[in-house]
Amino acid sequence: MGLISNEQFLGELAAFYIKSREGGSRNVTVSMKPHDGKSKAQPRGTEFSTSSAQCLFRAKFGNKKISTAVHPKDVNKFVISYSALLRANMDNLEKQKKSDEKREAKKKAKTALVKS
Repeated sequence: MGLISNEQFLGELAAFYIKSREGGSRNVTVSMKPHDGKSKAQPRGTEFSTSSAQCLFRAKFGNKKISTAVHPKDVNKFVISYSALLRANMDNLEKQKKSDEKREAKKKAKTALVKS
């Protein structure tokens, strides 16, 4: 899993979302972390230089993983493209059940036990 270019990352991420929509219940996971450009972790307490700070984007779909490092000068362009990609693929979200229904069901169950 090496770093790929930002454009290639967005293209493969779009392909992940399309496969997820067609393939059923497989999820696409995206994470963003600060990255200093070094491949080896530094011990705690060492200073993180903000002058060379990058954002590391990682995406996982099934057993495929991709990642890219976004440089500070490319952040605006990348975020615009990334947000457009997310908006285009938000129609596949699953609706979660409301927690109020669960609370009411628990209350009804408790009152039924008390009355019995």
